[in-house]
Amino acid sequence: YEIYIVSASSELYMNHIDCILPVDHILCTECIFFDNTYTGKMGINCKGEEKRRRIKEALGMIPNPKNCVCYGDSPSDASMLELGHKQFLINPRSKALPEKFPNIEIKKWKVKRK
Repeated sequence: YEIYIVSASSELYMNHIDCILPVDHILCTECIFFDNTYTGKMGINCKGEEKRRRIKEALGMIPNPKNCVCYGDSPSDASMLELGHKQFLINPRSKALPEKFPNIEIKKWKVKRK
């Protein structure tokens, strides 16, 4: 498997997440730089349908659902979740997705603190 993190979060920190998580690719909201300096502006937010578009762009195609498992946490992840044969909703902030995906598994994840 290849693991993609697809997030609306900024590349300022998402591009460093692979230092702590074993991921293959990170697709996130890009920042706008000028002369190697962050301008304070963001590019297109990697949210909703943009997540699906970025995945297709990264792969050069829409992935085969048989080969794709998707995790999300909000209704804006619906178009991305449709790409997989199996979907998981992690710590959902809304109950809207379970109605759209009747077989979705809902998981509650907690960070274990030492």
